Amino acid sequence: GGTAPDCDDTNGCTDDSCDSASGCVSTDNTASCDDGDACTTSDTCTAGACLGGTSPDCDDVNGCTDDSCDSASGCVNADNTASCNDGDACTTSDTCSAGACLGGAAPDCDDANGCTDDACDSTLGCHSMDNSSGCDDGNACTTSDTCAGGACVGGAAPDCDDGNGCTDDSCDPSSGCVTADNEEACDDGDPCTGTDLCVVGACVGDYLVDECCGDPDSSGWVGVSDALRILQNAVGMDVVCPLALCDVNGNGVITSSDALMTLIVAVGGEMEMECSILEPLPELDTQP
Repeated sequence: GGTAPDCDDTNGCTDDSCDSASGCVSTDNTASCDDGDACTTSDTCTAGACLGGTSPDCDDVNGCTDDSCDSASGCVNADNTASCNDGDACTTSDTCSAGACLGGAAPDCDDANGCTDDACDSTLGCHSMDNSSGCDDGNACTTSDTCAGGACVGGAAPDCDDGNGCTDDSCDPSSGCVTADNEEACDDGDPCTGTDLCVVGACVGDYLVDECCGDPDSSGWVGVSDALRILQNAVGMDVVCPLALCDVNGNGVITSSDALMTLIVAVGGEMEMECSILEPLPELDTQP
């Protein structure tokens, strides 16, 4: 016999041999093989052919890539621009870029409460802490308002006393201190006025001509200075005192005799004065 025949059928899925009676023999096998498709794994020979197995796992566990398989090159991971979460609670609208999750703008942590300090924690996100800042509780009848427990607490009431007994003082929550004129009895400090009453926010008294006759300086008694004031008025000088316009002797005019009668009473003389304020009163000057 000569050389053995070449029984290789170039099929890896067959076992090639030679039988003395029949010649070359090719028997199917179940060997591992490669079907030439990069998108199959664990390829195995079946019925003399290479059969592709399961698809490869192309998932790279990155939400910022789109995973697929190419028959020639295998797994392909292409960058995308999908929404994502970068794990930082202090970013919003996170978006994929170049295969990574990129954090967006910071969240608005302002709770619109001036009594809290607002901040952001990368793990917890927005959080607020109570402060003790000055504030305004919206009530005009409180002062020195201060934050406490996350809320604005009104302080002491304002001092609405205007020091005028002829006004009733109160407080309105919307506008603050309010004063209203009253008609209470008062004291204008002038001993020559009678029952004083509040009028349009001021204390007004009526001059008691009978009780204060001849006392234009309102000292409470008739003195030499009173006689001088009446004399000044009698000669045409302006005197700032309505009682200097009194007609002491009751003759209907103010003359030097009225001043003389006042002087006599001032030095202790016995004389009865019969006063009345002449009408109409002349306009008084402001000089003493």
